[in-house]
Amino acid sequence: EGDELIVSATPRDANYFFRKTGLFKHPLKSAMIIGGGTIGFYLARRLTDVGIKTKIIEADEERCALLNDEIPKAIIINGDGTDERLLLREGLGGVGAFAALTGIDEENVLLSLFANRVSHARTITKLRRLNYTEIMNNNISVDHAVFPSLLTADYIVKYARSMLSISGGNVENAFDILDKRAVAIEFFVTGEGPVTGHAISSLKLKKDIIICSITRNERLIIPTGREDIRVGDNVLILSMHSDFKDIKDILA
Repeated sequence: EGDELIVSATPRDANYFFRKTGLFKHPLKSAMIIGGGTIGFYLARRLTDVGIKTKIIEADEERCALLNDEIPKAIIINGDGTDERLLLREGLGGVGAFAALTGIDEENVLLSLFANRVSHARTITKLRRLNYTEIMNNNISVDHAVFPSLLTADYIVKYARSMLSISGGNVENAFDILDKRAVAIEFFVTGEGPVTGHAISSLKLKKDIIICSITRNERLIIPTGREDIRVGDNVLILSMHSDFKDIKDILA
């Protein structure tokens, strides 16, 4: 009790793990997304990849055609996402999650408030203006507010950290986790070396290092110890230390 647990898994396997362990008391089964822009596109694709029934309501007919081609598992509705009657007709009352992702902040807030009133869905509200932060935190009853500009800034900071503090090697990304008590680092293996061609279980790693995943030819591998690291792999590690410039630095 009180432990913090980090799980490394594919999205589908992670979903299965949480369901089997009972950590999801009310697992998400369906979602409705208003707005089929970039955020809505990637959110829908991720949700459908793990088996969640997803419906997108988008006003632009050409965008709907693209979404239908790119996310065949999702249901795409060409319509006005601010039309309350349309939302109810498309099943808003029974969905588990609702994301208001239009380009207008006020519409997103009102849509999420409406969803809270007519359903038990967990709501996600996209906001462009940062001056809404305090209002959303204190006065308006929505579950989650997403500020794309803050997410972009956070990505830039993480990218700069990987380029500046761990520059000169084959580090692709680096970011802090667990309140900066640990770091996750992604390496791209550019050539043969002491870590390649050997079973992971045979490698003598430094203390407090875990190899979490290997991405090879767009296939995610969760290592069991029998796998080896190869040229062209992306390797994700967790560590209590951040002084890495090359993947060989994980060795004792």
